Amino acid sequence: MRYLLESCGIFKELGARYELAKLYLELGKVKMETGRIKEARTYLREALNVFQKSEVEEKRKEAEALLKRVKEMGGAENARIQTFYRLADLLNSVWDTDELLSKALELVIDLLNAERGAIILYSEKDKTFEIKISKGLEEETSEDAIDISRRILTEVIESDSPLIVENAAKNEEFAASKSVRMYNILSILCVPLRTRNRLIGTVYLDHRSLPAVFSSEDVDFLKAFASLIAIAIEKSELYVTANEEIFQLKSVLRSSRQYPHIVGNSAQMQGIFNLVERIADSKASVLIYGESGTGKELIAHLIHTRSQRKDGPFIRVNCAALPETLLESELFGIEEKTATGVGFRKGKFELADGGAIFLDEIGDMSLSVQAKVLRVLQEKEFERVGGQKPIKVDIRIISATNMDLEKKVEEGTFRKDLYYRLNPIVINIPPLRDRKEDIPYLVQHYAQKFSEENSKPQIKVTRKIIAALQSYSWPGNVRELEHLIESATLLSKNGEFARELLPQEARIGKELVNLDKYGKLREVLDWVEKKRIIQALERNKWNQVKAADELGLNEASLRRRIKKHRIKKTARIVRHS
Repeated sequence: MRYLLESCGIFKELGARYELAKLYLELGKVKMETGRIKEARTYLREALNVFQKSEVEEKRKEAEALLKRVKEMGGAENARIQTFYRLADLLNSVWDTDELLSKALELVIDLLNAERGAIILYSEKDKTFEIKISKGLEEETSEDAIDISRRILTEVIESDSPLIVENAAKNEEFAASKSVRMYNILSILCVPLRTRNRLIGTVYLDHRSLPAVFSSEDVDFLKAFASLIAIAIEKSELYVTANEEIFQLKSVLRSSRQYPHIVGNSAQMQGIFNLVERIADSKASVLIYGESGTGKELIAHLIHTRSQRKDGPFIRVNCAALPETLLESELFGIEEKTATGVGFRKGKFELADGGAIFLDEIGDMSLSVQAKVLRVLQEKEFERVGGQKPIKVDIRIISATNMDLEKKVEEGTFRKDLYYRLNPIVINIPPLRDRKEDIPYLVQHYAQKFSEENSKPQIKVTRKIIAALQSYSWPGNVRELEHLIESATLLSKNGEFARELLPQEARIGKELVNLDKYGKLREVLDWVEKKRIIQALERNKWNQVKAADELGLNEASLRRRIKKHRIKKTARIVRHS
């Protein structure tokens, strides 16, 4: 069959009408044998037309006899009825809209003997087209497919009526179209998809090797088909909208539990919450492990607020933010005139008396300061810098780090005795990439928070955006997600989440599922290289030196690849504390 069709193309170019007619005769026979009656009739009519003009009596009679048999075989009407039965069955049994539209499009392409087809959705708001489902266009991008049919679709949209073209190459309206010439489109049928008073798109069919494939009966059938498909699409939109609303309501209900400022519905976070409840009233020290941005301070504060010390102070100290000399006076206080120009000041341990002190990034603390902290843990007393009088305190120490303290103990950079005094209770907070089921609830929480703080409409986050967020690795954890939602809220237009704000890895992450679209091996490898570079840049906060080191490249080589793949850093709202 493929060779016959290729021969048709050759004879067309050569203008060999008689040889082309003989091929059409053979194609008609083949189509009759395979039950494709309508296509057989089209080929035989073309052949008969040539034989009549050429006065080749024998071939004319053969073509007429075959056409008579085709007429007797009939069945076209029955085929349409059967197709409607099958479509009705699909509407009742298939819930996934994409699957339904795909199978329905296959049915109509097969019945009407089209070569290719697509269901194309139209956005009145943006005046844009989107190919929802296509068949026979796999080797072309969605943009190419739109270019092929844009003019035709525009005609349908403007006139709100079906369009049938018997031979686009000879049609004055379409012959000059670059897309028609490029893809050799001959037969075209395009009907609008209408739901109530709203035009939502079109059903587009074409054939590139046969003219006049579609008849007026086909137009009537496709209009009825399009009406059913439009209803299915509308119901799908209503279903998605309802689910989004339910999803938002559930998010609100689940997030307004007993911890209004901490969101975590995953099994890991629920386990941490249960542990917090069990140890909150204990006087034991707590060591919290977790990557930067996971919410260690929030868990520390939760422990305090659930304890009997909740009415006492909760004092925060970032041990990595101050040099050794300043950290010591910050923690223990300083006596007046200890140094020139220095006044009396209480330290954080003294201020935390009766409550809790949170020592963040404790792994960065020097050995000399560690020794003094150990004394506070053991004896509950200390002296201010420059002082000699012991000061007694009643405090609970909660510490946190993103370092491996056991390794630091082995290396001699962290005191073993202090390590064991800090960790009678250990809490490990998982990174966001390991609890992605929490992402929808975190998004809802921060969307509401930043909406209220900035007097802006709460952004609408669709399931597609949520899926993209869940595909991302989140090297900055919850803090990175928080900043993203803040940016999305402040930069939002009409309350919508701007997709361009997504990290590049999240925007392209799902494409790896179908590498066939990239075709050649070089294109696939380029795609993988681009994705890997973006991951390294995101993980290293777009520091090219660090990203190059991670990738095993020199910086100049990385810059060349960034330029080659046109990788750009997405703009963000920068927060200043």
